[in-house]
Amino acid sequence: MVFLGCTSRGQVDNFLKKLLQAIRPLQLVQNAAARLIFNLPKFTHVTPLLRSLHWLPVVARIRFKTLMLAYKAKNRPAPPYLTAMVKSRAVPRALRASSTARLEPPSLRTHGRQASRLFSVLAPRWWNELPLSVRTAESLAVFKRRLKTHLFVKHVSTSTGPLFGQCLSSCVLIQYIFNLSSHAIDHRYVRSQNIQQLVLEWENSWK
Repeated sequence: MVFLGCTSRGQVDNFLKKLLQAIRPLQLVQNAAARLIFNLPKFTHVTPLLRSLHWLPVVARIRFKTLMLAYKAKNRPAPPYLTAMVKSRAVPRALRASSTARLEPPSLRTHGRQASRLFSVLAPRWWNELPLSVRTAESLAVFKRRLKTHLFVKHVSTSTGPLFGQCLSSCVLIQYIFNLSSHAIDHRYVRSQNIQQLVLEWENSWK
């Protein structure tokens, strides 16, 4: 889900529309991939798996990519057709506009019925919803890190209670140990391994 192949404003808008229309089938594919990695049944709850993999759900991934483009367009390391699609909000000097770093949302009347799915509309809306510390990031690398953390906490970490997540993680660990022992050549080696070492190997395998 990248916009790198888009070379015009119309292509960016059309690509974003198609992604938003395909959220459910794309999410089903991501869910299946997460279960496949952990070798878990079809109906296993997927949110703790995404958390363990540090994957953003599809809807959050679309927002992540859109906001990355918005940052580039706002700070000018982007093509002219992108910079023309976002505009910093003009506020009185006394309000210190640099400390708010908001974008000006365009008028919906100028974009027709599909305005709610245009990049020039969604990018400012989603940008203005970000915390100040994310909007005012001093570099693209810092913005990317803070943005992913913000979206991960919003869409993944708070989706289930901590106790349920811990239980699911334990189940995944047990499944990992079972798979390791069932595929190892020397079962005595697996049985003799310290459980703490197996936990460490399991955690490192998903980094």
